[in-house]
Amino acid sequence: MPNTNEDKVVILCADVSNNCLSRAITLAEIISRDNDVQIIGFSRDGRNIWPPATTTAIDVKALEFGWLNNWHKARKEISSLIRHSRLIICKPRLMSMGLALFAGCDPEQVVLDINDWELGLALESGRADGHFNYLDLAKNPVSPNSPLLTLFFESRIRKFPHRIVNNRWLQNRFGGELIYDVRDSDRFDPAKYDRKKSRAELGMDDRPWIVFAGTPRLHKGVKNIILALGEIQGQGAPGLLVCGGGISQEGIDELISLSTEKLGNTRFRYIKQYDRLKLPGYLAAADIACIPSELSSNTVGQVPTKLFEAMAMGLPVITSDVCDMKNLVEGIGLSVPPGDVKALSAAIMSLCSQPELRIEMGNKARNRAVNKFSYNSAQSQLQSMLKLIHN
Repeated sequence: MPNTNEDKVVILCADVSNNCLSRAITLAEIISRDNDVQIIGFSRDGRNIWPPATTTAIDVKALEFGWLNNWHKARKEISSLIRHSRLIICKPRLMSMGLALFAGCDPEQVVLDINDWELGLALESGRADGHFNYLDLAKNPVSPNSPLLTLFFESRIRKFPHRIVNNRWLQNRFGGELIYDVRDSDRFDPAKYDRKKSRAELGMDDRPWIVFAGTPRLHKGVKNIILALGEIQGQGAPGLLVCGGGISQEGIDELISLSTEKLGNTRFRYIKQYDRLKLPGYLAAADIACIPSELSSNTVGQVPTKLFEAMAMGLPVITSDVCDMKNLVEGIGLSVPPGDVKALSAAIMSLCSQPELRIEMGNKARNRAVNKFSYNSAQSQLQSMLKLIHN
């Protein structure tokens, strides 16, 4: 589709070398339908970008991270760009909001995107009530994402009148326009993928398969899926497909060891790193998506992107009751208390034993994704936000 606006949009990403880039690409792909768009940001991995995003058609420019000289170079580049482009800042962090302010941007003439409770991630306190112990602010003092620096930039959020948030917990805390981490429902379309072929390529048999797609960190609850599935035994007991790297080799070894112990080799498949364009095919191979996040400061302000990908691919979804997820899956899946392995096991068994219900929920999930959580549904919202700012 040809551009309808002549001006360019620049998205300043906090770190293009990790999954911070995912949200920036989502916004960029939606905006690119109407505007030229570029993503720019520091990379803490030389000048490399996040591996799953290497196939994106969006122009991503990585700046080598470093203090002093590198910051001055980045300041000049950002200053030049914002004179001729409209700016979206992804995350209220030093390496995004801080760099934009250092480059002289006017907070009233940018859009600030908030897609996590950054202070909660920095603290890793386990608290889920939005409060924290001030002694925790002393953690990692030299990190650009230290709790103290993160608190400072969080205190500046209200100076940016044009804000986007991606869940209601963040909206209640910071205000702003709600735009979830929607997905391209044309690319994530189950009709375009051969389920039998995908299962054959992954060595998956005819049993029901649960998929967890995302970084398998502890607070994401993947260990609870393994334990829940371990309580289900017998012929045809469901298997687990995990898609996602981003953790240490030690963490991967622990994940594989626990899965082998509880599920055996026949009920577990693991894809460590993958091209993001291949993810819909992996989801097509599964029967149920599972997102059982633990309740902590890491997750209280987080709705995983994978929820909307699973919905778009017509999968029923089992989530924990964290952030907005219980309401989002009403009628298209099940929700269980966070950390409750027995409840999670019962929910998995319930859907595995009712294939017709799975199909019904999956069809409703697909319709909901297309109508409410797709690029098409978010396009007008983003354009309305961009009309509020100038280059």
